[in-house]
Amino acid sequence: MLVGFSGESKHSVGEISLPVYVNGATSLEVFSVFDCLSPYNVILGRPWIHNNKVVPSPFPQRVN
Repeated sequence: MLVGFSGESKHSVGEISLPVYVNGATSLEVFSVFDCLSPYNVILGRPWIHNNKVVPSPFPQRVN
């Protein structure tokens, strides 16, 4: 379940596994899919960010 800033709750409609290239390596990551409008392409959690030793950069919307 995902809770938006407005307090609205949405349930996932499924999952998809996609290859993600970070720090010179590719890993297969599982993403939850939601049927709703969002300003984000993907939401990465703190554990993923920490495990991959990356820094989110909001301007170019990528991880460095």
